[in-house]
Amino acid sequence: GLSRAFTKLEALRDHYDQSLQALELGTHIDSDMTIYAYDDYAIYHIAKVCADSADLHQFYHPKLEFLMEYDADHKTSFTDSLYMYLKHSRNITNTAKALHLHRNSMIYHLKRIEEILNFSLSDNEMLLHIELSFRLMEYDKKFNKKLIDCARKED
Repeated sequence: GLSRAFTKLEALRDHYDQSLQALELGTHIDSDMTIYAYDDYAIYHIAKVCADSADLHQFYHPKLEFLMEYDADHKTSFTDSLYMYLKHSRNITNTAKALHLHRNSMIYHLKRIEEILNFSLSDNEMLLHIELSFRLMEYDKKFNKKLIDCARKED
């Protein structure tokens, strides 16, 4: 486990704790890796703290859960498209490449997501909550590990 960089000796304990958290979280989420940097797992540290005092499910955005149910019922992959869209900083071209889709197909997926969920993908607050929900699901192992690994390889 690797902590964030530091220069002051009095910060040693905090950074030691970061390295331990990175190791614990990294082995929980990415057990196939051997080096875990705290910056890659800081958001999961937040999830861990939340999970210690509450059920993470209560923080999932209901629209994301609805989209996951829609995908299951209709045999679609809009949740995966939304996940990758967020992982690729809302860049349609890069998301389409990562999903091996034509750019126009990706645009269609995003329009369908907006229609299904009845919200705009330009709503930053909503997307922040949905992205956080994805991270909480990753920590809680409720979201597709294969897709997560694919996104990490792209980063």
